[in-house]
Amino acid sequence: MRLAALRAVLTILALSAMDNPRSLRQQQAPAPGGVSLLAILAKIAYILLMDVVKATELKNRLGAVLKRATLGEVATERHGRVVAYLVPAPRPGRTSANRGAGPEESWSRVDEERVLELSARGDFRPSRWSRAGNPRQLAGVAVMLASQEGFDRPRMLALAEQLYPGMSTPAGFSRWLAGSPIQAARFLPMLRARIQEKAPRLERAV
Repeated sequence: MRLAALRAVLTILALSAMDNPRSLRQQQAPAPGGVSLLAILAKIAYILLMDVVKATELKNRLGAVLKRATLGEVATERHGRVVAYLVPAPRPGRTSANRGAGPEESWSRVDEERVLELSARGDFRPSRWSRAGNPRQLAGVAVMLASQEGFDRPRMLALAEQLYPGMSTPAGFSRWLAGSPIQAARFLPMLRARIQEKAPRLERAV
């Protein structure tokens, strides 16, 4: 039935072009409502060409339907009406796996100061770190601190995974090092100085 309707639409377009080319140009022009007849026919053809499944088929054969949805839009029909569409997932960009220090990877003095303060205080609560800045950058800092004396390695690696899954793996950390604006040679000495600065205050408080 759908194929017959599609053939009818295509036949109308073909006959219109053969009988009167000027008429076809008129059909391409927008009507007073802002939509041309040709656009309407094209929309109808698009709908007729779309893959359609019944709601019961979606329920009983979900795997097969999802496989079809990777190739193009699939309309879900219930009681003769389209109620939803399954569309292919967007493909990641070629550069997504090796992001550089773009806007989302920035590292300002404010970010640096915030993380220095948290680290010097020994405050490694995930809730605090997740609000402190870019989660990927902070996860990289957590892995970096995991290798430093005086820091609980399992805890820091767990924090890194909570902030950005995969960062605690060698491959994940290597990618971070390659593109991160954070310089360990600058950050770690500053952190050591901040910890020493806070130590006398803690002793006086005790």
